[in-house]
Amino acid sequence: MTTAAVGAVRWEQTARSRRKLGLVVAYGLLVVAAIVSIYPLALMVINSLKSNNQVLVNPAGLPSPGTLSNYGALLSRGQLRAFANSLIVAASTTVGAVFIAALAGYSLTKVRFPGRTIIFICLVATIMVPVQTAMPGFYAEFASLHWINTYQIQIVPFLAPVFGLFMVRQYLLGVPDSLVEAARMDGAGEWRIFARVILPIAKPALAALAVLEFLLMWNSYLWPQVMASAPSVAPLAVTLPTLTDSTLGIVPLYGTIMAGSVLATVPLLIVFLRYQDAFMTGVTYGNT
Repeated sequence: MTTAAVGAVRWEQTARSRRKLGLVVAYGLLVVAAIVSIYPLALMVINSLKSNNQVLVNPAGLPSPGTLSNYGALLSRGQLRAFANSLIVAASTTVGAVFIAALAGYSLTKVRFPGRTIIFICLVATIMVPVQTAMPGFYAEFASLHWINTYQIQIVPFLAPVFGLFMVRQYLLGVPDSLVEAARMDGAGEWRIFARVILPIAKPALAALAVLEFLLMWNSYLWPQVMASAPSVAPLAVTLPTLTDSTLGIVPLYGTIMAGSVLATVPLLIVFLRYQDAFMTGVTYGNT
């Protein structure tokens, strides 16, 4: 073999070794990241099977013996009502937010009217205002409407998410205007175009928005803690931290809280696993 051929073979061998090393490092980092992500969830499930005393004494160990009493305690402490409250608020808000975001996205992309760009910019600018800074004003406003400790105060303010509008608008910008114009030439009205043309095309974006909105509302804590902390309407995220020992009143029932956390995780897993394909399509649209 010539010197050039030998050099080429060595270069190829070195390149292969580097690729293999890179794959080993990449997979190693992924394994570490997976362990770090899964460990808290596994610990949550394990601790939900311990008595409250076992959790305090040995929070990282296996249950000895295991018990399902914590799940039964959720029933006696009214946590199923809180679970239902979370489901009502999250589901209602998700349906309304997806519908309104789809309408707004269609209006700001396929319906021509003066000032639509300015309206969009002003709406997006509101994202930069932290809701915490405006919460005292919101509280006073909703108190005057007698909405404190109601379902509507947890649903109505979140029916028009600006992020959802932005997400749907960016998706619909990739839809050719010729489709909408052809439908108009055929005599279709705006509502028919929206229902028969836009909604089927925008399904991936709307599914991604639905998953994100459901996760956001299911995990919401600060807003309901301030606005709707009454047991009759409070969601699970608000009521779980209040579970304490009935004798002392200050010692958290960690085992019961972990059982409630497991219960709260189930709907999130179901929603994500059911719509993960549409979710990934929607969030990666335009990036590939």
